[in-house]
Amino acid sequence: MKPPVSIVKDMDGKSWRLKGNTLMFRGTTGLNDCLMGLNTAYYLSKVLDKQIHLHFFWWHDENYKFYFEDPETIIERCNYIESFYAHYGIAKVSHFFDYDVDFLIESFITILKEQTSVILLCLVLTIG
Repeated sequence: MKPPVSIVKDMDGKSWRLKGNTLMFRGTTGLNDCLMGLNTAYYLSKVLDKQIHLHFFWWHDENYKFYFEDPETIIERCNYIESFYAHYGIAKVSHFFDYDVDFLIESFITILKEQTSVILLCLVLTIG
């Protein structure tokens, strides 16, 4: 049986067709990726009234600090900030480390097509 399809409208009024309850998110080096992923997952959880599983894919290890004088890691900051969210826990967050995932490569997209229960949010941030 295929998972139900949900239609969600964003702030601009555009409709998004969502299947499943897993949101895959690529994190880079900063806290902004964490905030964008958390905000998206919690928003979807609230709008769809179901738990969203947020999977962060980080290219670095668990102990990565953006700046050597930072008192905590990005992951520790992410977990700390999430603890203040309203309805804490309606989104389930998992972190995967040492993954250099490119959501645009053909082989990854082929894998996703085979899994019908995945929501794919692909953000590519380029600093140049």
